[in-house]
Amino acid sequence: MDVLWRAFAVKILPILLLLLLACGCRPQTTASIVEDPERRLQAVEHIVDLLQKFQDRSEAKTAALLDENFALTNRVSLLEKQIEILGNHQWVNSEKLLSLTQRDNQDYQLNLNDKTFSVVTSRIGPVLVRTESVQAHLDGYTLKLQIGNPYYADFKSTKVTARWPQNARTNSAASFETLEITASPTIQAGKWTELEFSISPLDATQLRDCRLSFSFPTVSLLK
Repeated sequence: MDVLWRAFAVKILPILLLLLLACGCRPQTTASIVEDPERRLQAVEHIVDLLQKFQDRSEAKTAALLDENFALTNRVSLLEKQIEILGNHQWVNSEKLLSLTQRDNQDYQLNLNDKTFSVVTSRIGPVLVRTESVQAHLDGYTLKLQIGNPYYADFKSTKVTARWPQNARTNSAASFETLEITASPTIQAGKWTELEFSISPLDATQLRDCRLSFSFPTVSLLK
């Protein structure tokens, strides 16, 4: 109510004075207005009518603001629900992606007969592997492989895990020898890259049963 009266004093009162002057009321005739009950009643009624119109307009604006605030509140609630749903979907997709990236590596067996490539599954997905050459070296062998990178990304390093049986008669996991090798050549995107490393000690029988798995710790997406 205080706000309405301040608005009346600042905005409405000057307008009323102008209206009174426009209707022929001069400062020197103010006494006659006070003395004339009829004219005084008309002036009061006119002022009350203006105040009523001002109050109606204020109430209409207040109602409009309340409606707008209600609509905004509903919209914010809807957006919050959508954000929550998207967050849940993102979490589900992240879990699916994590399950895909955490799959076990598929072993690659050396192909000593021809140079056809094999599709080998790594943690980031399938890659192509081809045996280029196998040469005896000291008490083991030097292997040259071709790694085909079908992705739009470079592999900055390659970790090769070699497993072979200690002897031809044992096949349990405990009887396997394991060697981890880190190769530095960058496996370039969309290309074949030569990978050379040595495994020792290793004899011909163990070489035949040797299994290799590949992982790529550092991946660089092309810009």
